[in-house]
Amino acid sequence: YQGQSAQPGLSVNTLSKIELKLPDKKTQDSIFSLLSALDKKIALNKQINARLEEMAKTLYDYWFVQFDFPDANGKPYK
Repeated sequence: YQGQSAQPGLSVNTLSKIELKLPDKKTQDSIFSLLSALDKKIALNKQINARLEEMAKTLYDYWFVQFDFPDANGKPYK
């Protein structure tokens, strides 16, 4: 096949001659596991950050908008 690739001037024939050295399957699986675990950790951190932001907004609203923060006895200040 002598068509063009997505890059102008780079033919499919030229691409077919390029040799790529890939790690063995076990190494690929290890890399996949590591990246997968990092993706899950990132997703969890995003959830935690969203929850903490929610809590901070709630505290701000209670303490500085509604003036409902605790007094010296731990009871809501009014």
